[in-house]
Amino acid sequence: MIGLALSCVKLGDTKRREELLKLQVEITDYQEAVVARERRLQNRMLLLPVEIYNEIFEFILEEDNAQIITLLHICTHWRQVVWGSPGLWRTLVLSKSHADKKAELWLERSRARIRELRVLSDYDSKYLPGRPSFLEKLDWSYLRVCGFLSFRIMKFLRPPAMFQELVALELDPNDDVHPVLNNLSDFSSTKMRSLSIHRTHFHLEHLLRPFPLVSSLSFQSCVITLTNLAEFFLANPQIKSFHSHANRVQSTLLPTLISPSDLPKLENLTTLEIVADSWASTILLFDIPFLQIARFGYLTDPHFSASLRHWASTSPKF
Repeated sequence: MIGLALSCVKLGDTKRREELLKLQVEITDYQEAVVARERRLQNRMLLLPVEIYNEIFEFILEEDNAQIITLLHICTHWRQVVWGSPGLWRTLVLSKSHADKKAELWLERSRARIRELRVLSDYDSKYLPGRPSFLEKLDWSYLRVCGFLSFRIMKFLRPPAMFQELVALELDPNDDVHPVLNNLSDFSSTKMRSLSIHRTHFHLEHLLRPFPLVSSLSFQSCVITLTNLAEFFLANPQIKSFHSHANRVQSTLLPTLISPSDLPKLENLTTLEIVADSWASTILLFDIPFLQIARFGYLTDPHFSASLRHWASTSPKF
């Protein structure tokens, strides 16, 4: 139609010709936009419910939470889904790279409902040595998993108000001095199931009183004061997994026993991993009938082989 109108325009009527040419361009642009819209409608992925997208994205983020940045740059639709889904922002990892801005963004998108918080050893904030602002803005009642790998951030914590709902806690001051951890009762949580402590000095008998339901214990490069290992396990029969790597133990691990009945029976312990530690031979004297996984490495204890043979002979179910 535009072509026919152009053929009828007089040669000297340039204004009319320019108006028709402009109209022709507008019509062409509109037609292309209609075609593009029809193509988008043919993409079945765009018809999926947001809940399906969330399931897919959560699976991706379980492997690497940093992939949320990649998801934001795939296409406009994906960006809108990610941007409007608070559940995808529930894991906050802070390091030296733009920690304050990242914390503000994650708190905004998640509505301050962070479920997993990890502060890495290279964490840096413009608010330090003052108290980081995100600690005040976080809704701690939603926090379930927490890892503090920086001594600088640990001194700003107020555990009684922050960690009542925690189920997993990792503490690592990343300090070769091994600071004394004498305030574990402040981290008290009746819901705690997993506790991991690195590079600190603490008394083992005092460790689990604030955490009566902890079933997974992990120690690495710690200085541990211990009076009686047998009594410790007898007092904490709920332990299912025990991992110990390169710790220095200050104690007599096993007291003189009157009879074999004094040895604890660890019916719940299913996983035992001891690397470069001194108490492997002691634990193997205990009755561990349901042990499923056992790993030992770099052990120099001369009694270890004898203890391993003793345990193997008394634990036929392994």
